[in-house]
Amino acid sequence: QDVEAWQEKTQQFLISRASSAPPSEVGDGSLKSWADGGGNAPPLKRLYLLIDSRLPQPTLLDLTVMGWCDDCAIPYTPVLNKVDG
Repeated sequence: QDVEAWQEKTQQFLISRASSAPPSEVGDGSLKSWADGGGNAPPLKRLYLLIDSRLPQPTLLDLTVMGWCDDCAIPYTPVLNKVDG
């Protein structure tokens, strides 16, 4: 349950920060109002999704996150982690 709750909160956070979210969900977008606690955080410009490069394929969780980023118009870049040999 804790993992599911964390995933739900993370998804809600990212969706609320999507640049395509209605203005009422992201505030006026000004950094000042956000920093002063008067509004929500500005829209995300990009999400960097860390992928375990030791695995031959992305995990189901990786693919799920990419899918809902696509569905919510959240731009993302998959980043493979470094593996020392």
